[in-house]
Amino acid sequence: MVISRKRGAMTHSYYVVCEDYGRAGREAIVDPEETRRGVVDRIRNGDYKPINFIHYIHDGVCEDVTNQFLAEAGFYETVES
Repeated sequence: MVISRKRGAMTHSYYVVCEDYGRAGREAIVDPEETRRGVVDRIRNGDYKPINFIHYIHDGVCEDVTNQFLAEAGFYETVES
């Protein structure tokens, strides 16, 4: 878990990995101690699948990092503009 101070308040950041099992439903995995590298490694090792989305929650913002993480794990190439 990453903790930062912003204007005197504590803010937490964490990743949410949502797996989609079709008719069986979805599961959101939230481990406050998981790092970016840890999430990418778990994707690469097949621990997370099938991935619906990956969100990075920080400073009151929800950022979709699915494509970045899948590319970093070697699932497909990204096109930089």
